[in-house]
Amino acid sequence: MPRQAHRDLTKLLPFGVDGEATPGFFADNLPPERTTDHARTAGASIRNILKSRIVMLTADHPNALWLAEIYNVSPGGDAADASLTAEERDHRHAAHIAKHMARMSPDLIIHTGGVRLAVTGDMAFMKAYSRRRASLSDGGDVSIIEVHQILADDTYGILHFRSRTTRGDHVWERIGMGAWRFEDGIAVEHWELSNGPKWDAFYLAGDPDFNGDARQYWTKE
Repeated sequence: MPRQAHRDLTKLLPFGVDGEATPGFFADNLPPERTTDHARTAGASIRNILKSRIVMLTADHPNALWLAEIYNVSPGGDAADASLTAEERDHRHAAHIAKHMARMSPDLIIHTGGVRLAVTGDMAFMKAYSRRRASLSDGGDVSIIEVHQILADDTYGILHFRSRTTRGDHVWERIGMGAWRFEDGIAVEHWELSNGPKWDAFYLAGDPDFNGDARQYWTKE
């Protein structure tokens, strides 16, 4: 596009992406004596609208604090954990999850990790999935080693953590993330964000003779 044509096109827009008024638009479309006032007033209005739509996720939002409870995180750590075995910590984590199920919608949607084993399911599926996943590892499934960050606002929450899952001599330690969606303080949707191929490899190795689809795999009794 010729440079002059590009400059002319910018005059068709009353405001730039930063909310500032585009002088060319007002100069070409308003009488000179009204240009400055309209540009100033309209520009201020747009900036206020843009600012009102920017909502920051924070670590002290109630949804973030709830996620910290679920993932068993407290400022300075829990001194009692130091005396627990890995298996005891895993069971304790599972108990925490059960305790906070009340803050989850009965219609909650979960998107599991994996590629071949990826499934989107409801709360009934999630309960079966949790039992099956625990049966494929030692000590109650996932052990959260460390949570690096949890942030949330009224609508979304996200966390970054290190976890470990073991089965016999196979120890899978990894960095993962989890994302949550909230409505009126209730968790309504959850995404497990992990290394998909490694997720498949670990859990499929726990039942190598299985022949079926992902939903059948996770709901197998």
